[in-house]
Amino acid sequence: MEDVKKTISRRVYIVFIGLLFIGFAICAKLLKVQVWEQDYWLNLKDNTTRVDTIFGKRGNIYDIDSNPLVTSLPHYNVAFDPTAAKSNLFEENIGELSSLLAGKFGQKSPREYEREFRAARDKDKRYIPLLKKVNLSDKKEIETWPLFKEKSSKGGGIFKKINERNRPYGTLAKRTLGLIRENAEDFGLEKAYDKYLTGGKMPQLNYKLPTVGWIEVNYSGEQPEDGFDVHTTIDVNIQDAANKALKSALEENAADHGCAVVMDVKSGEVRAIVNYGKDKKGDYYEMYNYAIAETILPGSTFKIPMLLSLLVDKKASLNSLVDVGNGVKKYYDRTMRDSHAPKEPVMTLQSVIEKSSNVGISTLINNSYTGDEWALINRLNSFNLNEKCGIEIEGEPMPDISNPDEDRWSGVSLPWLSIGYELKLTPLQLLSFYNAIANNGVMMKPHLVKKITNRDEVIEEFEPTEVKQICSKKDAYNVQKVLRGVVKRGTAKGIASEYLTLAGKTGTTVISNPKISSNKRYQASYVGYFPHENPKYSCIVVVSDPKNGKYYGSQVAAPVFKEIAEKTFARDIELQKQMKGEITAEELAKLEEFPTTRKGFVEDLEVIYDYVGTDYEIETNAPFVYSESKDGYIALKAEKSFDATVNTVPNVKDMGLRDAIYILENIGMKVQISGIGKVIQQSKEPGKSFEKGELIKIKLG
Repeated sequence: MEDVKKTISRRVYIVFIGLLFIGFAICAKLLKVQVWEQDYWLNLKDNTTRVDTIFGKRGNIYDIDSNPLVTSLPHYNVAFDPTAAKSNLFEENIGELSSLLAGKFGQKSPREYEREFRAARDKDKRYIPLLKKVNLSDKKEIETWPLFKEKSSKGGGIFKKINERNRPYGTLAKRTLGLIRENAEDFGLEKAYDKYLTGGKMPQLNYKLPTVGWIEVNYSGEQPEDGFDVHTTIDVNIQDAANKALKSALEENAADHGCAVVMDVKSGEVRAIVNYGKDKKGDYYEMYNYAIAETILPGSTFKIPMLLSLLVDKKASLNSLVDVGNGVKKYYDRTMRDSHAPKEPVMTLQSVIEKSSNVGISTLINNSYTGDEWALINRLNSFNLNEKCGIEIEGEPMPDISNPDEDRWSGVSLPWLSIGYELKLTPLQLLSFYNAIANNGVMMKPHLVKKITNRDEVIEEFEPTEVKQICSKKDAYNVQKVLRGVVKRGTAKGIASEYLTLAGKTGTTVISNPKISSNKRYQASYVGYFPHENPKYSCIVVVSDPKNGKYYGSQVAAPVFKEIAEKTFARDIELQKQMKGEITAEELAKLEEFPTTRKGFVEDLEVIYDYVGTDYEIETNAPFVYSESKDGYIALKAEKSFDATVNTVPNVKDMGLRDAIYILENIGMKVQISGIGKVIQQSKEPGKSFEKGELIKIKLG
């Protein structure tokens, strides 16, 4: 008995000592891991997991009519975790899922897909990449498939969203709309309104798999909020017209670069802003925002601020006479010349501006302000010509007008300032002054953005801002009279239009330095407004260094202004009414023949017919309709080709871009756009069957 007790005690001691040894070993291992190997294990953790920040979809940028200028198009990378589903759910659905993948995308056979999924499940492989850059329509379809219709944690479907910036109108207004870039400075509206456009953010856990690399782990399915949308003042039709007109002139004259800006007179809203520079290959593209960021010598276009100074300071009237002699005058050691010899030795101030006489305006300014030069500078400053416009996007420099306190001021500064030298302004700053003249002396702040929205909710709205009244209505009217005279009988008479009245001033500036080169380089410009009777738009065109023999503002820049004005007029119904005396809405309602409209949303057509006072009846519950003239009213009927439940190509001809895109993308088609206006052509014949994701090309005109 005693031997048994000893044997048991011995065994207990052995077990105790063994457990004690194991305990010491564990403690030693923990100490080793926590102290000596701490850096190693921390590095291992850092190399297998990481937390990134993900952002919601970046907001869109629209034109004034809500046409998309910049959008974020979502694409999705699709993957599958074959270990997520429980055995019975996996076995019941894996065969059908494999067949659907093979049938839709055809990269592998159903058997190959199923074999891959089962092998991965057996090996506890949690991530199998399937597809890259799947569009939204295909994603929605995949989400209805077995396993993928379950939550990611239950079914194993994984979608990684990738938003790409897309420009439906290509490079239109590229420098103004801007870019957000990783390896270069951001610019344009994308930068100025980044805080609105940027979506919400949330942490994203990533896990590194040995054979796959980094994958996102987000089984909750939560996504950050999308960014707000920016609605600009740009009119895509006016922008397109300005684009084409300026680029054509640059190519024709082999110019170095140029810009054009169109602005709404009453509000200061910028309707178009075009910037083209020439690369080493001779191609033109938007490489720099010349309209906002480049300061120029305004040349003869600056004679208008000089004219207004004379009128406001009561130094002269439009009928004041000035001796211009033979068009040549000496100021100290420099000679002032008119570009063309005057027909008469004595001219009125009005004629001096209309004919752009350098000698005439310099004589009047020199005689009026010599000995009181600061009076002129202060008057120019009162026109806000010494201040920035304050437009939203970065890059605008301060104006630079020489003054008597500076070393560069000399005895010839007054006369040369009068013809647009000894100072520099940006094209937009100069246009802002001319816009004030067209607006009866009221200067408006130029701006590019009208409102910020979150879907249908207006987050912030930007009203027109009046800067100041720079002169009386009477003085503004007198300047308007002269600007109209420039087109009727002066240097811009070559651009007189048969459709609408134009007003403005030409400018031709020598931009080369005679001390550096004997080869003269010129800058041609034209700035004005239209129509003259009730100005709606102001516009400036600047063309730098034209080389094919023509360099005057009247030859190079003024025709661009005319083309922009006439194309704008052709699309502006209100302008046409004003110039042609077209019927009013009340008169339209009295017509015996009732006007039909193009196809579109029933709500939009209701607004149109309510406005013109035309009787109509809605004969359908369909959202998309066409109109048909009946006996005394308009009938709005369902357009059957818009039925999203029917797998046939709809007829989107005569529709606006927004309606056409909505219809086509809603039924799962990919859309490629070209042109401006309404849909005039579609690549797929209406009524024909189509496959989800099939491309359709639509042409606007």
